Parts: sequence; structure tokens; C-alpha cells
Amino acid sequence: MFDELGFVKNQKANYENSSHIPVIIPMVIYHGKTQWKIGLTLGDFIADFAELPEIVRQMTPDFHYQMYDLSQFSDVDIKGNAGLTIALSIFRDVFKKSSQEFLETILKAAKAINELEEKETGIQYFETCMRYILTSGPQLSKDQLNTVIKQLESTYKEGSEAPPKKQRDSCCFFGGPDKILLF
Repeated sequence: MFDELGFVKNQKANYENSSHIPVIIPMVIYHGKTQWKIGLTLGDFIADFAELPEIVRQMTPDFHYQMYDLSQFSDVDIKGNAGLTIALSIFRDVFKKSSQEFLETILKAAKAINELEEKETGIQYFETCMRYILTSGPQLSKDQLNTVIKQLESTYKEGSEAPPKKQRDSCCFFGGPDKILLF
């Protein structure tokens, strides 16, 4: 997202040998249901900031921040390691796609877990994503959840197991380093 990575690395090296604080670049990564409507400065968040007494405004930070509205990004635009790609794709799609369209995002995320170095951490990361999806995203049907489970079972054949269908019909939970559970 921040193209001046060389600058950031240089700042880190300079900070390690200094008593000063490093440069701080404020960012907002937005993935809401509607378009971002607040301005691009901290003062825009403060009601009637311009009408505050001058002495108060002088002591109140009013900086510009970098804004990233994820709804504007395509798959090609979202780059980085697997964990970052999974999170940004889920955030981008959670409010803008139908449950069937969003299922594609979830299945891509399940496949991308293979790229994470530690598989146990990957499964835990995916579990966190699924908890977020199930509480915030489009309503997924039991069939769609079963599709996700089947994808995970085929991706992680060793140690993955799904409980009997009767248990799958009640609710879902993904967990454990060696197991993907749905109950």
C-alpha cells in the first residue's frame, strides 16, 4: 500500500540509532457498507473543529491521513503475503458481494492458507476470518458452509475431519491445529 518502502526501511534504520521517534504515517483502511464520507484529516472527525477556540485547535492534532477504501481495489491491486491478501480480500468483499459471490472469496482464502509458513497459525487465522464473516458478512447457507469445509478437507487431508451431517446443521466453528470442526 505504501510505495515508499525504501523510505520506511531507512527511517527504521535511523530510529534504531537515535533518541527520536520514527516517522508515523497515519492510515485508514476502510471497508464499510457505504462510501467513505468523512474528510481526510483528523480534524474532520471532530465536530465543529473549525469553530473551536484557536488555543484548543493549536493543541489538537489535525493531520492528513492516507485513505484506502478497499471496495475500490481489484484482486490484482491486493498484493502482499498470504495473510495480508486473505484479510484485505475478505474486508473488501464482506459487504459488497452476495453470499454466492462471497463464497468464491472464502474458497480463495482457504487455498491461500497453504502459502502461510505455519499451517497451524494459518488454520487459526482462517478461523478468525470465518468468525468475522459469520458475524458481519452475507448470510451463508449450510450448503455453502459445507462447500467451505470440503475445500478445507481437500486442502488439509492430514488431520482434518468434519463431524457427521447432523452436527453440521446446527452451527459452525473452525478450530484446532489438526482439525477443522463444524458443529
